Amino acid sequence: MPPLVPFLDAALASRLATTLSIFLVLAIFLPGCSDGDEDGDKEVLRVQLGWLHQSQWAGFYAAEKKGFYREEHFSVELLPRLSPSTDTIGLVMDGKADFGTMNGIGLINARAKGKPVLAISAIYQRDAAVFMTLAEKGITNPQDFPGRSIRKLNPVANGVSFRAMMHRLGLNPDSVREIDAGYDMTPFFEGKIDIWPCFLTDEVLRARRLGYEVNVILPEYYGIHRYGMVIFGTEKLIELTHKLNLNAKNYGGK
Repeated sequence: MPPLVPFLDAALASRLATTLSIFLVLAIFLPGCSDGDEDGDKEVLRVQLGWLHQSQWAGFYAAEKKGFYREEHFSVELLPRLSPSTDTIGLVMDGKADFGTMNGIGLINARAKGKPVLAISAIYQRDAAVFMTLAEKGITNPQDFPGRSIRKLNPVANGVSFRAMMHRLGLNPDSVREIDAGYDMTPFFEGKIDIWPCFLTDEVLRARRLGYEVNVILPEYYGIHRYGMVIFGTEKLIELTHKLNLNAKNYGGK
């Protein structure tokens, strides 16, 4: 059986290194960002986050603290997503943010619907979306899911991973009952919902801080690999940035 506790520290470290490299690329290619004098005005790069401020965006915070943005003569304004209904892609397309972050499946779905957006790079090397259960429930793998309940899934995010994982294991996704519970974890802690789709960097940490023993089930251990959070921009912006070379490895040695 795959290990139930993921390598969270390694995931955070890889996200940090990747994010810093990406923003060095953006700093170089955004018009005017590299041309200011030492004491001159800095360009402001607005990034629409895919959720609230939390450890998920550790790379952004570390880059600012270490002065990497300042060295390239620009500053970053990180805009939290205040509600699940907030249209991240719409905010970027309307010019209210220069770049955005969202899950890879959501971006693919947007492209399929004709939205002129492009992924620049993935923040995660491993997807942070997982399924959490209380240890006392004895649910340690997907084979234990049938007949149980799960918080309502997002059909263009964790729902895709869930159904793919279940089908891969020969299990019927519809054998698990979905319950619409919003984002309040009380029903999960009270045992009223058996499986909680969540993020390693958010709800798992929260549950453990509150003293709950939980099992964490990662789709990747069952052959389901997908892009987690990606940075994206509009086609128009990317066309205007001097035919971007988006290979962040060229700038990863800082």
